[in-house]
Amino acid sequence: MKARIGLCIISLFLVVVPCQYSRAVNLEFHPGLYTSYEYTDNYTGVARDAVSESIFEVGPSLALILSSQALRWDLTGYLARSVHREFEDDDSTEVRIETSATIAGQIQSMTLGYAYSQSRRRESLGDPSGIRRIHAGSVAYAREMTQRTSLRLSTDASRERTDGTEEEIDSWGGQAGLSWRASQRTTIDVTSRYVAYTYELREDTSTSTNSAHVSYAVNPRTSIGVFGDYVHVDRGDDPDEDIYSTSATMRYTPYEHISLSLRGGYSWLSLEDEDRQETYTVGTDIARTTDRDTVRLSFSRGYRADFTVDRYGTYDIREARLAWDRRLTRTLSTSAAVSYEESRPTFEDQENEEDLVAGLSLLWGPLEYLDARLSYNHLRHTYEISDTVSENRYRVIVEVRY
Repeated sequence: MKARIGLCIISLFLVVVPCQYSRAVNLEFHPGLYTSYEYTDNYTGVARDAVSESIFEVGPSLALILSSQALRWDLTGYLARSVHREFEDDDSTEVRIETSATIAGQIQSMTLGYAYSQSRRRESLGDPSGIRRIHAGSVAYAREMTQRTSLRLSTDASRERTDGTEEEIDSWGGQAGLSWRASQRTTIDVTSRYVAYTYELREDTSTSTNSAHVSYAVNPRTSIGVFGDYVHVDRGDDPDEDIYSTSATMRYTPYEHISLSLRGGYSWLSLEDEDRQETYTVGTDIARTTDRDTVRLSFSRGYRADFTVDRYGTYDIREARLAWDRRLTRTLSTSAAVSYEESRPTFEDQENEEDLVAGLSLLWGPLEYLDARLSYNHLRHTYEISDTVSENRYRVIVEVRY
């Protein structure tokens, strides 16, 4: 119920707010046509006797931009009918709508966002099969209280349903953060977040997270600090969990276009009526940004409370990500990404799993309102006691707007 109310409020804001600032604005309205063709060599996502499939999608699209000195409102999306060559019963309607409004002042700003997606495509092979419908909305507010103090407030809500599964999930959350520059070199950042999850079959649960970060600027290029957080997981009638973490941090900018962030420490997981578990935490983030390309590499390990349709509980997560975007010419660019995640449940009724997703795409925009994308994606999901499942996808997307 909270998630439904939150989404209604966010949707109302996205209609009312632009109207309040509709004087002296620039408006761009671009209807269009969206088309897509995809070939997959393992449509059903099985380890053996894989079946290939070709999927064609076509339908109208829309891009709406409203901007003024204090407001920017964007609305993009498409509605397409999918046609399958072999699995005709899986023909469905694919929908993706995203809208956001940003109001900016001298000392404060507010951003509202809403997104709806309806798709049969799985992001990873570990996702359940079927048409997935997701509503997600958020409101974020930031204000410079003084020259040394800034405030951040946000709330978000989501609803997720997948055909073919009996489980459904609603979530609602809120977050507050305060940043204080105690001195010319020292900054203290405190954040508190609460999220409630409502399930159809499983026990409802909630997580509350409180964290603090103290950083000290050694010089203009280097800063060091200490980070700590506490997470409490309330599962109702099921046993609660507590996660304590502490780590040392460092940020280093050796050159103008390169930044390096490091984090290392320890984490403790306290399970009600069970022995305490421990692990070390690591976080690395390397970024390089120039006029023509952006490269980012990250790696992390630690406990994470994860509550989705197919995950329920606390996991020991190891993940690595690499993303590279490069602009070759004014109209041609490339994008490559690889992500790997290994999840080890801290309880005994689930098995370890590994997810690998790799992709390469070529983007071509010869005209202002013509975009074409050629992409390849490789997905692999490895179970601890089951066979490994893999899939290769080849896709072409062309969208024409007027």
